Parts: sequence; C-alpha cells; structure tokens
Amino acid sequence: MVCGKKDKQQSLSKVNANKISGVKAMSSKALPDNSELDSAFDGLSDAAEFLAQIQVFLEKYSDESNREQAKHVGKGAIKHHGVALPVLRKLALKTGNFCTGDPVKGRQLLKMLWDTESREERKICTESAASLLEVDEDAALSLIMEIIPDLDNWELCDSLATIGLKKWMPEHHESSLRMINNWVRSPNPWIRRLGIVSLIPLSNSGSFEDLDVYLVVIKKLMRDEHESVQKAVSWVIREITPKDPERVGKFLEVFTKYHEPSTQKIIREGSKKLDEAVRTVLMESTRR
Repeated sequence: MVCGKKDKQQSLSKVNANKISGVKAMSSKALPDNSELDSAFDGLSDAAEFLAQIQVFLEKYSDESNREQAKHVGKGAIKHHGVALPVLRKLALKTGNFCTGDPVKGRQLLKMLWDTESREERKICTESAASLLEVDEDAALSLIMEIIPDLDNWELCDSLATIGLKKWMPEHHESSLRMINNWVRSPNPWIRRLGIVSLIPLSNSGSFEDLDVYLVVIKKLMRDEHESVQKAVSWVIREITPKDPERVGKFLEVFTKYHEPSTQKIIREGSKKLDEAVRTVLMESTRR
C-alpha cells in the first residue's frame, strides 16, 4: 500500500503526539512524594547508606533535557544527573534532617556528597549546610571552609550564600561581615562571588544604617574583571537600592570616572532599580 503525503503527515502527527504524551507522563513522575521519601530514608543511620539512597533517587528522577540544561549551569561539575530542582530540594530536606539528627554523621555525609563532584550532590550539600549550622556551627563552618576552594560555578556559590548561609548570617552579623570581607579579597573569582552574594541575606535582614557597610564591600569589586563576579555585584546593588536609592546613586556616580567595560557593565546592570532620570545621567557619565 502506497501512502500519500497527507497519510505520512497524519502518521507523523500521531508519532509526535505519542512523544508529547510520553513527556507529560514523565513530567508527572518528576517529583517523589513524601511517602516514597520516608520509606527510603527513614531509619537510615549510616552516611554511606544515606548517600547511596540519594544516588538511587538521582538516577530514578534523571531526565535528559534537564541534564543538558544543567551542563550550562554547573559547568565545572564532572557529572550531571539531570534532576529537576524541586526533586533536589526534597532530597536536601531529607539530608538536612539527617544532619540535625546526628551532626557528626551529617558532616560526614555532606563531605561525601561534595566529593562526588556531581552538580546535584553538591547542590544538596550546599543547601543542607543550613541544617548542620543549626545544630553544630563549628562542624558546619569547618565544612564550608573546606569545600569553598572547589567552587567552580555560580549556581553553587549562590546556593551556599542564599540557602546554606541564609539564616546563619543575619544571626551572626559581625562574623559574617568578616568572612565576606575575606572572601571578596580571594584570588578565586568563585569565592569572590560567594562573598558578594552573601551580602543578600545580610542586607535583607540588616538595619538601615548597615547600608554603608555593604557599600564598602561592594566597592572592592566594582572593577572586578570576572564576568560572574560583575553579574553578582550588579545583582547585589539592585537588591540594596530600595533601602536608599539616593545613596546608591551617589555611590555609583563615583565609579563613572572609570571607563573599563567591567565597571561600566556593573553600573549599567546595577542601576536598573534607580529612577530613570538618575540612571540616564549615570549612563551618560560613563561615556565621557
């Protein structure tokens, strides 16, 4: 039987429809329910067994489309499972519970997760650090100091800063500022990014008078040559702008005399929450 052009098109449409329904079916399974997680993790008391169970879930919920996307996010990671963020957050919650139940084994588990050099395991590690900080500050901080030299992409920097350290930093304001000031002076651009992004949880909860302290930190990176650091500095400036737009505008004005593309980019991107007239003046000043 010879198929005409119309028959072929109809056949292709059916194939594509089946593919789409298959994707939808996969998507409906993309998030483990609590009973599945409880059954798998509750009762585990060994860090290695817990890690093995995490890896079972990572393989089960991996997806090729997510894997390709993850490669662009966690570029430094050796392995990408391709697991969606909502699944990782559920696994991080379980990992956090393990850490609070036994901080010694919890620290061991987080280090094991980090040592896999996988994007997903490292993401779980950075998020779960928040739980370890709640029960054993020394163990958690020693872990953080141990792993940060390995940071190699913006996702892990931001995850550690805005999730792992989110609660601890505002509760330890002075200690946090000391850490941040050390990090922004690092020769490692990813540690510098960690430092500047760590201002976000601080500024979101800090007093109004603290703004000048943050601007002093930002000033150290206004001429940074690393693109990821520039983007982070711009982000932080936008975050603090609503606290005092006039003060932020005057701060940026000081840097319009520098004509490096890096500084001009930070001013351009960081000034987006300023009044349009103020922003226009800043942009014109950078061109002089």
